[in-house]
Amino acid sequence: MKKFRSTQIFYISLLFFTMLFFACGESSPPANPMNTAQEAETSVDSSPAADSAQAVPATAGKAVTGWKQANYEDFSFMIPADWKRESDTDIWFPETESFDMGLPMISLQCGLMPIMAGQNVDEQIREMIHGSTPKSKTPVEKCNMSGHIWEAHDDLSHMTLTLEDPRGADMTAVYFFNCRVPVNQFSKYQEIYRKILDSVRCD
Repeated sequence: MKKFRSTQIFYISLLFFTMLFFACGESSPPANPMNTAQEAETSVDSSPAADSAQAVPATAGKAVTGWKQANYEDFSFMIPADWKRESDTDIWFPETESFDMGLPMISLQCGLMPIMAGQNVDEQIREMIHGSTPKSKTPVEKCNMSGHIWEAHDDLSHMTLTLEDPRGADMTAVYFFNCRVPVNQFSKYQEIYRKILDSVRCD
């Protein structure tokens, strides 16, 4: 009888652990397809080729703590608190700069450049940034328009946001936000200019 009870206890225990094993297996959460997709996307985006071809996502414009808001046409953007606007122009520059000798070397100039049919958009933009060969040209989407952020270096360094607004078959209006600085001071202003251009939004 004692041997029978031992055998019975053994089989009951075996049955219990078998059921427990399958219960734990069934309760394990299934792989999340969203996580899998995100991992695949991260893997693709990490390659240099993907980074250079992928447009920067559309953004409503990023506020910058301690900066102030400025406006051009239907756009608004953030600039450092000590920057000022030249009267009757769409040019902003630090208080250390002067407009006495014309456009300050360190400045942001906003404008609209009409590009007619037969003209090349990229060539016209290169002329605007003094013919400099762009070091980089990053696609962006803002305000329901396609465009680019350009970086170019010659005697002056430029970091420029352009947004293209097709106006029929005969013309493309290119809005531009052109930041410039002497090339030897670019490293000092690079982050400032990036924040200005990232903050651009439509009102």
